[in-house]
Amino acid sequence: MFCFCSDLSLTKCSAKESSTGEHHIIAPEECSEDWRYIYLQSPAPKASEILKSYKKKTSFILDIDEDFFGVHLPGHKLTEAGLTMDDIRKLENTTLFLFCPKSPSLEKVIDEWFKEIIDNLITRCSDNSGIISGVCGNTLLLEVTGEIQSNAQSWFCEVDIRKHLAELFFILTQSTMTGNKLRALANTGLCLSSSWSTHLSEPHLHLCVGQIISNTSPVKEFIPSDNDLQQLAGDITKILQSLPHRPIVITISRSSRNGYTPRSQQMLIENTILGLLKSFLSVETKDVVYSPNLAGGISGWDQRWKQ
Repeated sequence: MFCFCSDLSLTKCSAKESSTGEHHIIAPEECSEDWRYIYLQSPAPKASEILKSYKKKTSFILDIDEDFFGVHLPGHKLTEAGLTMDDIRKLENTTLFLFCPKSPSLEKVIDEWFKEIIDNLITRCSDNSGIISGVCGNTLLLEVTGEIQSNAQSWFCEVDIRKHLAELFFILTQSTMTGNKLRALANTGLCLSSSWSTHLSEPHLHLCVGQIISNTSPVKEFIPSDNDLQQLAGDITKILQSLPHRPIVITISRSSRNGYTPRSQQMLIENTILGLLKSFLSVETKDVVYSPNLAGGISGWDQRWKQ
């Protein structure tokens, strides 16, 4: 079993099963092969100085998080549309305990189904003032309940599906619901709680507001301006210029599902990073490998319906 073993720990290593991808924590003597490593995480102003002083010729991996460039709170779009934190929490809990997709491809399928439900509520069940009719919503619920029986095993958790769907529709058709609020919910969408490839926990599908919700998190939103992006790109440039030698692997983390990277700027940020890697480390387009489990696909969550 191949292991990653921190130089700071003499008693445990992280091992990964090649067949399943599952991670285990085991003793070093149980490893058939091991890779000793030092984990270094540093803010940009200090990183270049640390790297300049690092003279060892050992191999290293460079990981760049796109949320280095900015942080947004997906819940803001919902509260700006008029949804309350109570509404958001109810939808979050209802969807989290309802959807347990059996494959990563179902993330897109169920998100599109959710959008279709909302589109139908807006076109069929809203009056001239934009208020959603609960009676009409109940009719749509009956239609949906009949249609999804064939998807019961692959989409849903082991719960009373009819009961949880009724709870979902009750929230979507409550007397305070409007077309604008529903459109904000559709744009936010339903996504997996974590990437399918992490294997840290069984991923569920839920309202895609991430781990930080407006008014409930100490994390402050920072949507970068063009000048901010340019300055932050300069910080990355200093780090790349300070590398003792070329990394054996470069990873870029989007931080889409946890809700950090500004979704509307995600591709701009990503293209900026790739441009810097091409300029300073001679990375070519053919060298870039995209995970098949990216939220929203290669174009990102914000562009998922435009692909």
